[in-house]
Formats: sequence, structure tokens, C-alpha cells
Amino acid sequence: MPRILNPVIGLLALLASGMALAKDSQPLQLELRYCQCAAPLETQELSREFLAKSQLLTVTLLPDEDAGKVTDKEFSLSYQLQEIESGVWQLNYTADFHHNSSHYSSQSQVRLPQDKWLKLFGNQSQEGASIRHFNLLGRIVAAQ
Repeated sequence: MPRILNPVIGLLALLASGMALAKDSQPLQLELRYCQCAAPLETQELSREFLAKSQLLTVTLLPDEDAGKVTDKEFSLSYQLQEIESGVWQLNYTADFHHNSSHYSSQSQVRLPQDKWLKLFGNQSQEGASIRHFNLLGRIVAAQ
């Protein structure tokens, strides 16, 4: 009996380790939202106003690539990404936004926890009686 049981246990252990690897290799996405509007982030829920006004860019992160660039008509972001601990990523980025006479640039290195929005860049300036905003938020999530 022990000779039959050992191969069964070995097979179960192999299957379990394969499932763990499959879970770890789940594709991820870098989601970026940017807008010339306020971006309150008191909780992980984005405001309806920000969701309605912001642009969404999504980048599928490939396991063998740790750097890339994403562009839109007004926005570009070059990034380098590295997992520094389970579920926490180090994001090095350079971003540029151009719209009419507005231009914003940001270069930073941040710790980005998986599944949590983080304000990567925010700017608020006053011109006369009006206040101008620019905000860039990002998060890493499981690919859909």
C-alpha cells in the first residue's frame, strides 16, 4: 500500500505546486487614469466626477518585460517596473502631458501596492479666479 500511496501523494504535490505557479503567473495590468480635474483619493473609490472626466490607459504587463512606454494623444509615460515584495511594485516613470497651452511633466520612483490606486502626480495652479488641476493615478491589477 505505501508504494501506491507515495506516487499519489507525489502527483498531488506536483499538481499543487503547478497551481501555485499558475496563480503567481497570472497576467497583470498597469492602469493609469489622468485628467485636468481634481482627484480626491480619501478611499480607494475614485469619485464619479474623476471617472467621468479622466482618460484610462491600460498596459498588460508581460512577465519577461519590465519596462515600456504608453502613449495617448496628449499623454505619454515611460516606465520601469519591478516587484520588490509580494504584491508591492517599484514603479520608476517619466510622464508628459500636453493639452493646448498646458504642459505637465513628472518623473518619480514610487512603491505601488497591487490593487490600490495611488496618486502618481498631482498639480493645482490658480489662474485668476480659476483653479487648474492635473492628476495622474495608477494601480496594478490582475488582467481581465
